[in-house]
Amino acid sequence: MKPISNVQISEFTVDTSVGSIKVIKHTPSDPQGMIINLNGGNFLCGPGLQDRQFCENLCLKTNFIVLEVIYPLAPKHPYPDALNASYEAIQILQHQFNSTLGRPVIIGHSSGGNLAVGTQILAQQNRQSKAKKLILDCPMLDLNTEPAKKDYPEDSEISPELSQKVIQAYLQNNEKSNPLVSPVFADEHSLVDFPPTAILTADLDVLRDEGKRFEELLSRHGIKVWYRNYHHATHGFIIIGGNRSKDAFADIIEQVKNN
Repeated sequence: MKPISNVQISEFTVDTSVGSIKVIKHTPSDPQGMIINLNGGNFLCGPGLQDRQFCENLCLKTNFIVLEVIYPLAPKHPYPDALNASYEAIQILQHQFNSTLGRPVIIGHSSGGNLAVGTQILAQQNRQSKAKKLILDCPMLDLNTEPAKKDYPEDSEISPELSQKVIQAYLQNNEKSNPLVSPVFADEHSLVDFPPTAILTADLDVLRDEGKRFEELLSRHGIKVWYRNYHHATHGFIIIGGNRSKDAFADIIEQVKNN
């Protein structure tokens, strides 16, 4: 996805209990709303150039301010540091921008999708403001199932070895079935007033099935949910520009505008 220059980009920080968190702000000429973006990277890597290009294009196509929250990374910052930092940063940003832009749409990619869901469960537990909508791109939602027992497509972008490395680095000795870690195990109480959610999965992605499971979980509890699985697509295809990326990006734009 080629970068588009007609967007103003700036940086600032917010203070959380985990430390100072950088936020990258993409501002269009006439902001109509707010998106908070949580990048993928298996909890181990921060955003790259393709993430920035995605946010820049998203800003231009929606006329929404896009705020990239750069959460702390494992293994230096194991669970719950990334979740707590993301949650606190989102609450601060909602308070800062809500009066002019309304509640945010939160977009989470892969591990960022895990964090996006976790922030809303925490908001429910703490009786704080929630997002207007969640958009989950190839979300990582089940860290409890042993990696070797998952169904890995041929030439999968994620291997059992990488999955195990992620679990060890991010969770260390924490409970893997905790809904804040594995949202597919969230109960009815955790999902009270959960935001409307859009879930995009890739057919050639080991995370496809847990995305579908979460869609089914939300549906059972009466949460408004939109789901689409993209055939011939691999993990991370929306950011890296694989098969069906243009279709999926257009769907994300539509979901943002119809929040």
